[in-house]
Amino acid sequence: MEHTKKLVLVSPEALDRARGSRPQPLEGTKVKELEDQLSAVLNDPLLDDATKMKRYSGVLQRYTVYHAKANEPLKVRVQPETSSRVQPGDTLQKRTIERDVIDSVPSAFKSKATQLLGKIASYDSGLDWTDRGELIVNDRVIKGSHMVDLANDMMRKRKSATPVGMDEFTKALARINTPRELIGNPDRWKECASGTTQWIVYQRTVSRWISHYANLFVYLLAVGVRYVFRMSPMDTYLSNLYYDPSHPAAFGGVGAIRRAAKQDKRNISDKKITEWLQGRDAYTLHKPLRKTFQRNKVIVSGIDSQWQADLVDVSAFAKQNKGYRYILTCIDILSKFAWARALKDKTSRSVIGAFRSILKEQNRKPQTLYTDKGKEFLNQPFQTFLRDKNIHFFTTNNETKASVVERFNRTLKTKMWRYFTANGTRRYVDVLQKFLAGYNQNHHRSIGMAPKDVDEYCQEEVWQRLYGNVVTKDVAEHRFKFSLGDTVRISMATRPFRKGYLPQWTDEVFTVAGRIRRTPPVYRLKDYGGEMVEGTFYEQEMQRVSKEDQTYRIEKIIRRRNRNGRTEYFVKWKDNTVTRYRVKLAQPISLEGQWEVGLAEIIYPHQWYNVDEECEYSYTVNGGQQWWRKHIDPGYYGSMKDIFELLETNYLEHIKYVLHDKTRKLEIRLEEGAHVKFKGRLADMLGFQTEAPIVTQNITLDRPVDLRQPHNLFVYCDIVEPCAVGHTRVPLLRVVNVKQKYGEDVSMIFTNIHYHTVKQKYFDTIEMDIRDGVGRKVPFSRGNVIVTLHFRLKKASQFV
Repeated sequence: MEHTKKLVLVSPEALDRARGSRPQPLEGTKVKELEDQLSAVLNDPLLDDATKMKRYSGVLQRYTVYHAKANEPLKVRVQPETSSRVQPGDTLQKRTIERDVIDSVPSAFKSKATQLLGKIASYDSGLDWTDRGELIVNDRVIKGSHMVDLANDMMRKRKSATPVGMDEFTKALARINTPRELIGNPDRWKECASGTTQWIVYQRTVSRWISHYANLFVYLLAVGVRYVFRMSPMDTYLSNLYYDPSHPAAFGGVGAIRRAAKQDKRNISDKKITEWLQGRDAYTLHKPLRKTFQRNKVIVSGIDSQWQADLVDVSAFAKQNKGYRYILTCIDILSKFAWARALKDKTSRSVIGAFRSILKEQNRKPQTLYTDKGKEFLNQPFQTFLRDKNIHFFTTNNETKASVVERFNRTLKTKMWRYFTANGTRRYVDVLQKFLAGYNQNHHRSIGMAPKDVDEYCQEEVWQRLYGNVVTKDVAEHRFKFSLGDTVRISMATRPFRKGYLPQWTDEVFTVAGRIRRTPPVYRLKDYGGEMVEGTFYEQEMQRVSKEDQTYRIEKIIRRRNRNGRTEYFVKWKDNTVTRYRVKLAQPISLEGQWEVGLAEIIYPHQWYNVDEECEYSYTVNGGQQWWRKHIDPGYYGSMKDIFELLETNYLEHIKYVLHDKTRKLEIRLEEGAHVKFKGRLADMLGFQTEAPIVTQNITLDRPVDLRQPHNLFVYCDIVEPCAVGHTRVPLLRVVNVKQKYGEDVSMIFTNIHYHTVKQKYFDTIEMDIRDGVGRKVPFSRGNVIVTLHFRLKKASQFV
């Protein structure tokens, strides 16, 4: 007391006002930065025990200094009673806020709201509000608060988040002894009656200190007994070995670790090493893939039971073949009889015409048609044609696509290229049907006869030759490698040209939900939310992992907040983008009954690239002997002048572009030997009907140039039941029409909400995906997309 400059006796109310006016610590303070450093040191697997101890002690010493400084006693300046106060607004404005509060609460609570506002006004408690409705406590304006939200939350229990300023509002009501009947929310009354709000502030400070000193104690204990409580001696040894870049076995496989352990005279079996590696993301994500393995045979019941179809791209020879750019190929699975038709484009009209001529050729028709996921087969007109013909259609879900017709394509192209070499030409349209006739008359090794000789009388013999051994073989000898409930990653082999050093397996972990006894066996999987994954998976496409820690990778922490005595983090999930992102909910949602959800509001920046990283532009002037790819800078090209500069080459006399003013259509003029290729969004913007066209002659495009694509945003959500859109079913939430000018921030509120059935009863994440009309990502150049979802019970009049 001898160093005290002045002693002042103050009331508890004045002390609370002094504490309340103290500046709130920001998220980026030194204390929080040091807290993160303490946690990082403890969790760093690359540091040995001695280094961890040294670094932790140094950081903790700095943390103690800064924490003491941040919590030093208040310096209060005694002022006379006439000091200025925050003006809450004139009487008219206060009455306006009062009316807003009373009008916002349900009719059953209007009387209580009136009494509560009257009690606040009758006490000089330092509690008031500004002319904008913001709460004032002890002359301090609580930014972001509003009396309407605070009063409603005090009147009744709601499902929405806690309003800003509720802690200060509850403390102030407790000081003026607000009666129980005016506080309808039992949680708020409990805080007022027991002083929970004041205790939380103290509890957070104490718990932070306890947490750090407890961590230090546990760490010191672990150092002394070699991680008895955290890690076994084998785990410690393997971690030090695996994560040390200088060790020969660092980040290696089972064999490398076994050899290193043997040199150190440690007896660790391959099984234990494998189990340990299954819990390490660094290993499981980058484990080498096996792409070639035995797969299930395609077994059909008879002739014309199933056909496979595909489209062969021969656009490089279109000029020598009267403009024909594609070949439609079909093959019957049992008889191996094949058909082919040349096409000038792959529009629905051309594909339907070619397929109709195939059906008429020998008056044959398949029961089912099997293709890949090409748009030439999935479009609505072609699907309608198949339904009219009573032909069942399905597609492949794996990377091998339609394997039988793919093998036939290789045979056909081998014949064509040998013909090209022998005759010094690239013209095939005149001899295409001759190739087919020769193939169908030739002895086929797999069926033991020529395809044209297979008919309904000998199909049983052919079937026995193809599948007899497979069907009679005892499938029980193929044991299941995975058990129901196992957690696995699945391969990403379906991505073309994927580099071997990149992650080869999904970051998401799935659960084995079903096993099908085939030769070889296959499995059904479900994701984290319990949704079944489409298709089946071979053992070689799955990898067992250990995911006991429930730890998931994030990209970064955006901000923190303290709620109900615990720290919560607002994070950006790994691989989240503006176009597609997954949101972790504050608490899981569990629904009872049938619910629907719809898009109520969307906020997005109307600023995206019409030329993105996937766009390509290549050209040649020597007939395709050498191609040059021009560098394209992604961005928004808003005028044709910008487009012409983009398309300009060093061969202006060979390649010219002309825009017709009246039709806005682009004309491409090419000299002999000059070709141009486009890919991606650039082709669509210029007016091409295909995504990767090759132009080999003068042409005027059918569609006008459109620089302002896309005109619609397709909003998808993973928690809704798929609905029918054209030829397929997708989890589409709504189609948003783009009307505003480029560069604006758009906010659209929908009064006519389109509701869709919620397919999951329980979920804790929601994934949104924004695409254009052809399924491409919308390449936003800045900002974020924010959506508001509305849930309601089916056949109910009330919204939640």
